Amino acid sequence: MAHVKRVATSTGASHSFSDEEKESFVEHINSVLGGDPALKGYLPINPNDNSLFTACSDSVVLCKLINNAVPDTIDERVINIKPKMSVFQKTENGNLLVNSAKAIGCSVVNIGASDLIEGTPHLVLGLIWQIIRIGLLSQITLTNHPEMFRLLEPGEDICDLLKLPPDHPPPLVQLPPQELWLAQARHQLWQGHCRQRGVHAAAQPAGAEQVRQERAARGRRQQARRDGAEQCRED
Repeated sequence: MAHVKRVATSTGASHSFSDEEKESFVEHINSVLGGDPALKGYLPINPNDNSLFTACSDSVVLCKLINNAVPDTIDERVINIKPKMSVFQKTENGNLLVNSAKAIGCSVVNIGASDLIEGTPHLVLGLIWQIIRIGLLSQITLTNHPEMFRLLEPGEDICDLLKLPPDHPPPLVQLPPQELWLAQARHQLWQGHCRQRGVHAAAQPAGAEQVRQERAARGRRQQARRDGAEQCRED
């Protein structure tokens, strides 16, 4: 059973977080950033206490975590990295972090440099989760996981999987990684179901036709938008 802690903010509101969640984030940070010599004085973070919030108070660790999730988002030369920092320097780092987090797709509503300096647990953990999630999902690509080509059905090519028209140039973009992951998960579940039931995997589940139709409809809508944009440029 999860061990949940409740904390009260300066406004009187009450928020909760689980130790298991915090420990998982600490383990991830220690794992992916442990080899960074610039973080020698920060890592490893103890997962069994609240050291995470202290370690993140000057935003150095979180700036490094953003660059791990989305490389080169932050020019690390502008990060204040000193044994003892003033509140002003911590605030500079915090503002840099919040702006960079927003740039990679995090929701940063109601969080600022002061929340990071104070180590407000639910806000710090929420931001860390978003950064980790973006980093993990960014690894779900057809380049990293070519086995996802197995998701193609007979008669389909890579443009069908990416929901691009057949005459589109080599794809530079693809499905959101979470959709690719879900498609792979559905594929694996169906394969396992077929093996258990002794059914040939080519026999698609009842909802497969609906999925194909939705995929085709979305492709047609995307093509219509592209055609409309091209027409506007010509006008």
